[in-house]
Amino acid sequence: MPSAVPVTNRRGVLAGAAALAALGLVASACRESPPKPPAVENLLGPLEQARKDSALAGAAATAVGLAPQVAAALTVVATQRAAHARALSTEIWRAAGKLTASSSETTSPSPSAARAAAPASSPRRVVTG
Repeated sequence: MPSAVPVTNRRGVLAGAAALAALGLVASACRESPPKPPAVENLLGPLEQARKDSALAGAAATAVGLAPQVAAALTVVATQRAAHARALSTEIWRAAGKLTASSSETTSPSPSAARAAAPASSPRRVVTG
């Protein structure tokens, strides 16, 4: 017995595409709103803690009688916590609406990063004409 071959016409395909587009529009309108940025007050505590940790680790690294390995580790901790404090400060300014996206990208390098970025001194040639 021969089976009937389903026939699709352009009108049916167009109606199906329109129904899918409408369904996609409705589904995208029903999703949750994006999360709100953290409140500035919630970031002030971690900022102060990062600053205190950096100061304490820096003071401990300069203490007399420490092994060089311990002093080096404390210096790394102080540097990392200072970087964390700078990042939190930038985030607080951004969350408060006082910082634009372009100005958040410009930060001053730390002294160790500036030393690493400085080119090695090379002899200079003086050309006289």
